[in-house]
Amino acid sequence: MDYKTAVTRLRGFNYAFGVMETLLKDPYCMECRGLTRAYETIAGSFKKFEQEVAALQGGLPSEFPGLQVEVYKRQAGLDIPVNTLSQKELGKCQLSDVCLPKAALAVLVKITQ
Repeated sequence: MDYKTAVTRLRGFNYAFGVMETLLKDPYCMECRGLTRAYETIAGSFKKFEQEVAALQGGLPSEFPGLQVEVYKRQAGLDIPVNTLSQKELGKCQLSDVCLPKAALAVLVKITQ
């Protein structure tokens, strides 16, 4: 991984964890299996990213370690529920063709490919 790719991915993780923060305040998403699963995927990808960044000679460019610390803080502050149920299956979520947590994951996937 080169520096440009690392910075792009870091920005993507900042976005994805920020969306997770926001969705934890949503009355349906905060109790939804979609949020739990999306978070687990994002967190797993971030762990792999951390290992790849550690292998970079010299780490991230000087303007980005602060963002990396912010991403760590953001992730650490997330209290993701376990044993959740799909809110769509329960008939609570009225978003027809979209799942907000999965949409954040889809954006991250596009950024990190």
